[in-house]
Amino acid sequence: MKHMKNDKAGVSPVIATLILVLIAVAAGVAFFAWQSGWQEDATGNISNANAQTEITIGGSSTVYPFTAVAAEAFMEANPTVKISYQSGGSGAGTAGVREGVIDIGAASSDRTQAKHFPDHPDVVITAVGYDAVGVVVDDGNTRINDINATVAIEIFTMVITDWNQVPVASGASGTGTTGAAGSETTVTVSTGTLAIGRYRMWSATTLVRTVDVIAANTLPSDLFGASASISWQVITSATSAPIEVYDRADKSGTEECFNEKLLGLDGSSIPEGDQTGVAGNQEMLDLFEAGAPNAIGFISTGVATSDVKLVTLDGVAATEENIADGSYTAQRPLNYMYIPSQLGGKLAIVEAYIDFCMSPKNNIDFAHSVDYLSWYDLE
Repeated sequence: MKHMKNDKAGVSPVIATLILVLIAVAAGVAFFAWQSGWQEDATGNISNANAQTEITIGGSSTVYPFTAVAAEAFMEANPTVKISYQSGGSGAGTAGVREGVIDIGAASSDRTQAKHFPDHPDVVITAVGYDAVGVVVDDGNTRINDINATVAIEIFTMVITDWNQVPVASGASGTGTTGAAGSETTVTVSTGTLAIGRYRMWSATTLVRTVDVIAANTLPSDLFGASASISWQVITSATSAPIEVYDRADKSGTEECFNEKLLGLDGSSIPEGDQTGVAGNQEMLDLFEAGAPNAIGFISTGVATSDVKLVTLDGVAATEENIADGSYTAQRPLNYMYIPSQLGGKLAIVEAYIDFCMSPKNNIDFAHSVDYLSWYDLE
């Protein structure tokens, strides 16, 4: 099962039950603190001493840097307004707006009224910028340079557990068609070669599997059926090392985007295995900065540093140009959300803040200053 970073020790059933009770209580306290403890939160609280109106913004850790820049600029231009903001995950930002806990929610994945706010037809969802999600490994990792959805699913669901099982990114690959089914199956090669060796193989209807080919152009058994179109990649001969898989511990827009647009899965949670959960982009970066040569994770491309290597996706790098034109497919909007009917006298200030963020010069300046794409870069 998924566990938190550095959670290694086992416990007895009795103690485990007590811990679960304590965790439930702590979770409730933590959510209340997230609702009411804006002034105490270390992630950010900007204030104007003479402010007459306060608005609150909370949610995505990815949108947080944009908010920090935009909020400071807005308050400088509007001294009677105080903006308090926190980073608690896209799920918390969405729920906070829906429940009326915060004025503006932030989410780093697609949001719609029908799916996320079914009881609030007046919700306003505004994309203030864009970035993408990328697979990251240690900057010194030479075992993998490119990944596709098939391999990524197997790594992040713990089917592939060792680096010597990972296909060579730029190694021999090919396609072909199987002949008649039998104890051995001949393959008619269309591209590449199918020599003796170990391969990852898959077809449109069969999940990827490891195959030891002991005779050229021949499969050792009926693995795919007759007349199946199959693909393959050579498995690397890298030294054996266990893959350390890191994903998100919080309800994260980054994980939602990773699952839906990179893995092709629907939903916000990777199927549970022995992954280690980290809280937000910064903790993922801290992990690699401290040294994690066998680790793999995913992160907002806009916050990636030299401590990590962004792996290309199906041969396409996560450059600004590729994100903007959609050729890098794990692109996502950075959204603000608010519900006018819940804001009362704050509505005019909230709308003024959104308009301020969306004016062309401001939007471009704010987004580019934190290495994101602005709304105008894509529209």
